[in-house]
Amino acid sequence: MLINWIKDYYIRDDVFSYNQHMQFYENYKGEKLVISENNEMSEVLDNAINDNFISIILVNPSDKFNEITKQLKLTPTSTGIKGETYFPVLKNKIERTHKETYWRYEWNRQSSEFIGDTISEFITEIIIPNKDIFIQLSKSSCVRFRIVQYYYDSCNPGIVIEREDNKILSEIGASLDIDIYCLNDT
Repeated sequence: MLINWIKDYYIRDDVFSYNQHMQFYENYKGEKLVISENNEMSEVLDNAINDNFISIILVNPSDKFNEITKQLKLTPTSTGIKGETYFPVLKNKIERTHKETYWRYEWNRQSSEFIGDTISEFITEIIIPNKDIFIQLSKSSCVRFRIVQYYYDSCNPGIVIEREDNKILSEIGASLDIDIYCLNDT
């Protein structure tokens, strides 16, 4: 069963599929590096800091993107329309189709500091001032709080969402989507 799941990496469309990984890669606005050999990875890890992505996503919103942007006074990092085609990586000619309509605002912080501090900062600066708007938007769309970490500087990542932050996320009806990629070979 696992072997078939791995073999289907390029044709599946779940969160662990090639399609989703390429979409994430394409949406990343920072410096990108493709590593195809293990020895290349060792060189990168010697100088690595973690890539931390914190985002709030509205999935299948009933409001138009520009209305959401105006209400929240936030410019989205990315948007997508269900059924719309896109190329997840410019060098890659594989065409993909958005599986859902979404509006996303995201922070990318490169730091080896504890990610929990960045999570609390995002909630304090982005979500709390817009809490009532997110509560209203959650009545007609799915609110998703996403944490993604590319962890380079050790092999024991951890994420703590403080009680106060968890309470805010619960109040706005947010689901949690957490991905951690441990890329240290020690």
